[in-house]
Amino acid sequence: MKKRTNLIIACMVLVVCIVFYGCSNETTDKNPGEEGPIKIGYVGPLTGDSAPWGIAQQNVLKMLSEELNAEGGVLGRKLEFFYYDNRSDNLETVNAAKRLIQQDKVCAIIGTESSGTSVAMTNVCEENKIPQLSFGTNQNVIIKDDGTVRPYTFRMLLTSEQLGGIIATYAYNELNTKTVGTLYELGSDYSIGVKEAFEAKFIELGGTIKTSEAYKTGEVDFRAQLSKIKESNPEAIFLPALYKQIGLAANQARQLGIECRFLGTDSWAMVDVLTLGGDSIEDSYFTSVLDLDDPLLDGLKEKYLEKYNEHLEDMAYDGFAAHDAFKVLVDAINRAGNSDPIAIRDALEHTKDVEGCAFNISIDPETHNPDTQAYIMKVEDGKFKFVIKY
Repeated sequence: MKKRTNLIIACMVLVVCIVFYGCSNETTDKNPGEEGPIKIGYVGPLTGDSAPWGIAQQNVLKMLSEELNAEGGVLGRKLEFFYYDNRSDNLETVNAAKRLIQQDKVCAIIGTESSGTSVAMTNVCEENKIPQLSFGTNQNVIIKDDGTVRPYTFRMLLTSEQLGGIIATYAYNELNTKTVGTLYELGSDYSIGVKEAFEAKFIELGGTIKTSEAYKTGEVDFRAQLSKIKESNPEAIFLPALYKQIGLAANQARQLGIECRFLGTDSWAMVDVLTLGGDSIEDSYFTSVLDLDDPLLDGLKEKYLEKYNEHLEDMAYDGFAAHDAFKVLVDAINRAGNSDPIAIRDALEHTKDVEGCAFNISIDPETHNPDTQAYIMKVEDGKFKFVIKY
């Protein structure tokens, strides 16, 4: 009798366990990953020479996510951001991406700020099927070696071909510049990419590249390269560089007696360029992704100043680009209806007319590039002056 009672009790326990497990498993499988916060990663330079850009992006993302969470979040869930400093280093970028995906379980990553580090992160994102919203301009950010589009990477800015080609066209057609010397950074995918695009378009139009001189990353004395450029006597110097190199190179050029104007791309759109370059960069022209004095940017600038006590426009366009990436990603999550990375990727590919800082953003599903605008800016009286919109 005792054995029969024990057997009945054991059977009852087993039935209860099976029922409990079944209910628990049904609950878990019904809505996988649809509880708790929606986790998003950011990778960018939070220390080093490029830190002003990364910090501006981080601040904007924090500000926007706090605002959205206060309003109820996305799909009834809060956004949770994880921020990693890549120190503008490829290996640090790869490690950060792996931590975000494997440890933090993010459904998408915003970043990075440069072409080289963006390319370094693309394989990690593709292997793990996590969408990446990149600020890199080089074609390798989006295009693989075999010519196909990277399925999980989407660009948020103009391409190198657009940036270099537009300023080359403007210089040749509007500034009547027929000869140019170039000074660019070896080891920088961005600098090399826009330099090649500029030269190709300028030559196509009928212009002549008198000489093309390179410097190594971290170099601060450009007088040897500038002396060679001076010997070729160009009508302008194309300088796709970071703000410190722009200021140093421009001042050293003037000290060597070089009087021609400078041409540049979007890396010029930072107030430190004006401070470091001073009179040496007066009458320079460059391509930009924004007119930083556009009244449409005032709302975001005011909120940023109130929260961080800093002028967002001082950090160039990067903070504004982070704003647009945030809006595009939130729109994609809403249309996906969940936080599944593959569903978000599919939604990103069909982004249409998302309201950005200064214009609506659409993404070409064939190229993963944005349908955006370009501006020609001029340095005049120590300020950036809008010239024309492309």
